[in-house]
Amino acid sequence: MKLPSKVFKKIGRTPRIIKIQRICGAVFLIWMAGASPLYGEHFIAGEDWIQLERVNPSGQLYYVAGLIESVIQSDYEYYYNEMHLPVSYERIVILLNEFYKDYRNIKIPVFHSIRAIRMQISGEEDEATNNFILELRRLSMTLE
Repeated sequence: MKLPSKVFKKIGRTPRIIKIQRICGAVFLIWMAGASPLYGEHFIAGEDWIQLERVNPSGQLYYVAGLIESVIQSDYEYYYNEMHLPVSYERIVILLNEFYKDYRNIKIPVFHSIRAIRMQISGEEDEATNNFILELRRLSMTLE
């Protein structure tokens, strides 16, 4: 079913933007094709995240858009329950940059960092959020 353009404009997503987001999601899915489900080689962590901006100023934004759109396309329920942030992709990039300023988070993959950030800004209990981040740090240290 194709929706009229005025519907997209009303919600702020033009057909062109939706097409670009789907392409980014598809490219991300293809790129992820051989990755392990938890910490595959294609899930970049903080060190690579920081380098991504140095290589291409829009790289972080494209990565976040591709990551989130691919999760939405593959499992919307998971996305909504675990990763949904009521902010723009640009704001997610800013939040990730702040998250990685703490050197202890540098090894945590971006995918899981988004989940941690969601917990922080959604008002979940501090203890649960801190325990989640501590567990991510512990798991990420075992990957070295």
